[in-house]
Order: sequence, then structure tokens, then C-alpha cells
Amino acid sequence: MGRPKQLVERDGEALITRAAQNLLNLDAIEVIVVTGAENPNILKKLENVPVKIVRNTGWKQGMGGSVATGVRSLTGGLGGVLILLCDQWKVDSGDLELLVQKWQSDISGVFSAKWGDLDDGAFGPPVIFPKRLFSELETLESKRGARGLIRKYWRQVTFVEMENAAFDLDDPEDLKAMRES
Repeated sequence: MGRPKQLVERDGEALITRAAQNLLNLDAIEVIVVTGAENPNILKKLENVPVKIVRNTGWKQGMGGSVATGVRSLTGGLGGVLILLCDQWKVDSGDLELLVQKWQSDISGVFSAKWGDLDDGAFGPPVIFPKRLFSELETLESKRGARGLIRKYWRQVTFVEMENAAFDLDDPEDLKAMRES
């Protein structure tokens, strides 16, 4: 996009701050924000937000490394991890609450957002992975994040309809659409 997505503002709030607040609204045990190239600027946006910040020094290698960094920094005793991307600007606390409620019915499964035809790849974050998959998440290297794990455990994935997850920032056209909404 030519600029850091995390620092793009919506309604006067940086997307990274908005995503963190949405997670905090869930009364999550722990909220971890993984930073990379824009670490100093992101720290400024989160200075009054009670989150744990972890830096992925290998951020150039892709999203998988950021997921791995975040999961490795989790404290013990958690039953699962919810992965949310800050550029999914339309996802709100209600979407995340629904995902968590569904996951609580079977905490051994993977629960992924779905926003269209699965055959077209309309699935992914926000996603909850159970504790039994932490070791695989900790070793991710892929540029596609945890999408490969969703495919690997496809038969154990419950897809939760979440139209808001379809809206993310990948290019200037997406930014324009966000600003016009």
C-alpha cells in the first residue's frame, strides 16, 4: 500500500489501536500486539492501551513469523489464541464475541471467519486456534500466515459467517473504499 496499514486512521483512531481495543472489549486474558518495521510509531499509538507489545525482528519474512512471535510470547494456561489482523477495519467487537462464543462450544477445534465461498478462499482471520496447535503456530514461517494450518486441519475447522472480515486494506483502492464508507 505504500504506507503502514497499522497507522492508517479510521474515525480518528489508528487501525492498530482499534484492533487492540476490540480485543480488550472481550475481556481477553492477554492481548499481544506484534510489531515490525514501524515499531516506534506503533508504540506511540498504543502507549495508553493495556497490551503486551512484542517485536518481530524478522518481519520481512512475512505474516507467519509475526504469528509465531506472538504465540511464543503467550503466557501459560490459555486454551486458545485468537489471531486478528489490524487491517480488517470493519471487524468489530461483536464479530469477535460471536467467534469466541462459537469456539467455547468446542475449544479443541479451529474456528475461522468466513465471508463468502470457501472454494474462492473467502476464509481466514479472525481465527481461533486451540492450544494443541500452539507448537505449529510457533514455527510458522509462511508469508500467508496461518492459512496453511487452516487448510491442514480443514475437517476440524468450524467456519463462522463474518461478512465484516472481507474488508481489509491491501491497496490504495481498499483505502479509498474504507474512507468512503
